[in-house]
Amino acid sequence: MSEPTDSKMKNQWAILARVRSFLLPNPAYECDRPPRLIRRAILCLLAPLAILLTWVCAFFPKIVEQVYANAIGPAVTRALSSVFGLTTLNLSGFVVVVFLLWLLWPAPRAVYHVVKRRRRLSNALICGVGRVAATCGIVGAAFYAFWGMNYARAGLIDRMGWRDPFVPEATPPPRDVIEDEVAGLCEQLIEEANRAYEAAVGSPDLGKATGEDVTWERLNASIDEGYRRVQREFRLVPAFAEGRGPAKRFYSGELISTLGIAGFYFPWTAEANINPFVPGCQLPCVMGHEKAHQRGISSEDEANFFGYLACVMSEDEYVRYSGLLFAQRQLLFVLLDLNFERAEALASQRIPGVQRDVDYMKNFWTQYEGPVRTASLAMNNAYLKANRVKGGLQSYNLSAKLLVIYSRENSGFCVPSHD
Repeated sequence: MSEPTDSKMKNQWAILARVRSFLLPNPAYECDRPPRLIRRAILCLLAPLAILLTWVCAFFPKIVEQVYANAIGPAVTRALSSVFGLTTLNLSGFVVVVFLLWLLWPAPRAVYHVVKRRRRLSNALICGVGRVAATCGIVGAAFYAFWGMNYARAGLIDRMGWRDPFVPEATPPPRDVIEDEVAGLCEQLIEEANRAYEAAVGSPDLGKATGEDVTWERLNASIDEGYRRVQREFRLVPAFAEGRGPAKRFYSGELISTLGIAGFYFPWTAEANINPFVPGCQLPCVMGHEKAHQRGISSEDEANFFGYLACVMSEDEYVRYSGLLFAQRQLLFVLLDLNFERAEALASQRIPGVQRDVDYMKNFWTQYEGPVRTASLAMNNAYLKANRVKGGLQSYNLSAKLLVIYSRENSGFCVPSHD
């Protein structure tokens, strides 16, 4: 063997030896720890593998529906709810704090040993990064196992067998036809909301924003009853009607208001977390939205739609009012783009109390506008798009499309019977 070749091999072995000594514990440092690279690398890959599996499963929506959405998913959420739903106290924040304390627990000791020269900084960093990466892999995989696989489901329109006139290959209806249809639905919803408001408060104008005297226990019970009616009306699997624990107040309403968040679902505890500061007229619909996520509805437009249905199919007039107010605003936003003057004319048909609630809601969220909220919404948008939610944040507004399609399946009415 030639001398250059020998020299090259010696250099390679020297590099490998340095890498090995860098990664493995050094006997000269009594507190160096084994990095467990192989095991932690495998654990780290669990989350990417779960994402890949979800992506593959999306090509087999019928299997996902039968195996996961109708069986595994409900069983997991019911099991979690049987533990975390026993109390109205919000436990998701507690779980996060305990998790972070556990994750960071070795850090102070590692810093102490490095400062005392009992452990190399490189060893502490490798072990720490490996621990965090492995934990993230496990947590990410648990997310998809507990709930995230719902992102692989077919859309509601396909699941229900409804006709979608808005698909790209379909001939779109003329603009004036769509305008008349949306305007008609807006008129329905405004009339129904006016009626529900008066039934709930006893007059056309309470003189202040509504919702102060409505208890969370009442709202939880009413919305769960609404979901039982939705399950019967749409002939969904029986598990859809089952409760998943109460919607709960999140501790820091000011924080999540600043972030522009009305509520969020925490799949690791199956808790529907609600911003306690949201206006009263919005609260039942937000609860309905998050309770839809508890039932395996991952798409934001579908969660909006099911939250609306659960509200309007409730016997509680105030809960019905909240759902009707949400739906009318969704469709009025669409009509504003089609015919601004017509939308304004219809909105003027609201009774004073309803308009007072709308103004209060607008003012509430306007005060939290700013760079923090913008950044929060951008992060949420990226998360939704990463999980195959078409349109990202715009999917929240796609529920207007579902309202139109549902009305076509319901003889022109977007307000279902709740008899």
